Amino acid sequence: MENVISLEDLGYIPLMPERINIETFIYIIKSGGHTSTTTNKEIPQDLIDTVKKYLLDEHKELIQESFGDEVKKKALWGVVSQFITSQPNIEGFTLEQLAKGIVDAVAGLDVLEAFAEQDTVTDIICNNWDEIWIKDLEKGDYLSNVTFKSKEAYLALCNKFVNASGQTWTHSKPKCDAYFSNMRINLVGFDISKYGVSLAIRIFGKTLRINDEIIVEEGLASKEMLPLFTAMMRSRSRILISGETGTGKTEFMKYLLGKKVKTDKTLVLQDVDEMNLKQIYSKEWNLSTWLTREREDSSTSVTYEDLLSGVVRQTIKIICINELRGREAWGAKKIAETGHGILTSLHSPSAADSVERYSSMCLEAVNISKEYLQQSIALNFDYGMHFELMLDGKRRLTEIVEYIGYENGKLIYTPLYLFNVKEIKEFQDEHDQTKFIINGSHERVGKLSGRMIKELKFKGIKTSELEVTKELPVVKEGEKLIGIS
Repeated sequence: MENVISLEDLGYIPLMPERINIETFIYIIKSGGHTSTTTNKEIPQDLIDTVKKYLLDEHKELIQESFGDEVKKKALWGVVSQFITSQPNIEGFTLEQLAKGIVDAVAGLDVLEAFAEQDTVTDIICNNWDEIWIKDLEKGDYLSNVTFKSKEAYLALCNKFVNASGQTWTHSKPKCDAYFSNMRINLVGFDISKYGVSLAIRIFGKTLRINDEIIVEEGLASKEMLPLFTAMMRSRSRILISGETGTGKTEFMKYLLGKKVKTDKTLVLQDVDEMNLKQIYSKEWNLSTWLTREREDSSTSVTYEDLLSGVVRQTIKIICINELRGREAWGAKKIAETGHGILTSLHSPSAADSVERYSSMCLEAVNISKEYLQQSIALNFDYGMHFELMLDGKRRLTEIVEYIGYENGKLIYTPLYLFNVKEIKEFQDEHDQTKFIINGSHERVGKLSGRMIKELKFKGIKTSELEVTKELPVVKEGEKLIGIS
């Protein structure tokens, strides 16, 4: 009988001459060539725990980057394979099976993996182990027919996030907010979440999902509005973007950064690199990102306020703050007062309401007149832009306003563009789900102030190419333009 040696079994990589996977080779030699597998055998928990401790001690950042990222997961696989070869062999498993099983146990997303890999999925919301909701840019919000195998499997995933973040999640601390390179998670459990552990995952887009063509095609904005976006950024305007969670504010800010003058030094402040700007824009765009550092030990934390204190020393032209949520709004307002371009977002019900909301956040940092704050905000920000996720599942820019000032306790502003809803149709789809069709259009309802037109011209903007610098057409008798609030 002829003796045959399989080079593949010894770690040889086909199509790559003179190359052997050394970890596989060592593992097979140690096993004496006996690497037959048993399909129903589970990897010993003590080995998983040993590898997990090693990874958390030596490669914690790689674990965090591996959630939802196949490239980083392969790198983690390599680290795990190398470590396993230094441990006693486990009979009945190949090195590949051990590495995959351990990586899945440490950084896998279980049944959520398939959703996280879809470019159109922005959010995964688990109300419990057997109730998973998906937010999809194309399909809208829907209840998935996928569930975890068990409550225990669901809790195991929740604990992966907690362990990787280095935080604690206990009865006395039932909430956990964690940020990873590809997602952020919010976890609420124990006696606080009555009907089961609540897990919310926001998936960060690795590409720019919108451009001029997509914006017009999907009705996010009209073609007429596009030159105004460019004028805003090239003139280094101070812009407040508002809307509820999931309305597309962050994605639109990523898009706007591509409209600025390339050489304008721009500093982006974020909790985590949600925008992934270095994967979208090349070095020529002169973009830098600073991240906050959240720690349970506050003495080693770095807040937005800490970052803002050093911004002006960076000779910047534009600062972009991903989202304002509290007292950091005061520091951002002081930056706006210096005349630097500023782009930021917040949660509010309208562009006009953004000023009141902004002043409330400032009051978390200072104790001064709210009326003074609103007056200062209205004078030091140029535009408000409001986004909504509408009944038909589409995200739309529903308002652009120019802030003018604040007098006698009232905000003075000019609506420039509004989305006019003309008709809403309701119907049942093939799954007996209620759906909507919205017929409407973006309409210009105002003109930029003389002061703003003059400022745009000073910054080199060809204002004659902007429709919003022209007088509105005269309304004929019997016709009616959209109302201005």
